[in-house]
Amino acid sequence: MYDCLQFHGGFGYIRESAIERMYRDARIQTIGGGATEVMLEEVSKRMVN
Repeated sequence: MYDCLQFHGGFGYIRESAIERMYRDARIQTIGGGATEVMLEEVSKRMVN
């Protein structure tokens, strides 16, 4: 998604464009899932038990 946004330039930031919506959805999934460090810590805790 980031490469697609970069390719389309300013058009990718226009609110009505599909690219902007997909970029926003992709971004919120990374935030909603938690920081990478937190997720790695959770995985390591579960592997130990």
